[in-house]
Amino acid sequence: MNDKEYIKKVCSKCANIYNENDLCNIVRTMDGNYRCSNEKIKKENKLEEKFYNEKVKSDKWRNATILFCLIMIVYEVVISIISKNLTCIVCAILWGNIALIEYFDNKLIQEKDQMIYEEDKLIRMQFSIINDLTDDLKKINKVKIMRIKDIRIPKEFQKPRTEKMNERIEYFKKNQNFETQIVVDKDNNLIDGYTTYLIAKKYGINFINVIKNS
Repeated sequence: MNDKEYIKKVCSKCANIYNENDLCNIVRTMDGNYRCSNEKIKKENKLEEKFYNEKVKSDKWRNATILFCLIMIVYEVVISIISKNLTCIVCAILWGNIALIEYFDNKLIQEKDQMIYEEDKLIRMQFSIINDLTDDLKKINKVKIMRIKDIRIPKEFQKPRTEKMNERIEYFKKNQNFETQIVVDKDNNLIDGYTTYLIAKKYGINFINVIKNS
């Protein structure tokens, strides 16, 4: 899927499309596809919304049941006073027991729902970490050592801004490492990391690690 297909199929359904604050986060992945960090956010929001809606429905039903029981308690007490019938007091006590059962049952269910929700959230977080580690391993497997002179620079690459170049050089001097990694295609044509390439040439580095896209 290229970037135009991605925008048509995914972004057209995104709540952030054409937003004024530039919230879109489309990035090109190592396998040549496109991905947006908002996808994960939307999925999490849908799960949270579903959990919240179900909880609200459940709470409304139980609250209505408790309210009904309280009304029946008042009714039975009034009837008992008027008719001087102790049976109605017993009924009022029974309605009170039902109300208490519903109340504490509701509390237990809320705590259980919260535990399930937190557990589900933790599982999703673990899957996310595993996926990130898998992506990192894929990148590591694609890292190759190449000679600088074997990297081909496409004609469309323009000279980086002086400010940007100076920042990358300062980073290299300070950390003895490159801020960005060189990415090449199967024919050794440069895809990304032009500043790294220029810095390596500037300091006479003949061999460098590159990510090679097949």
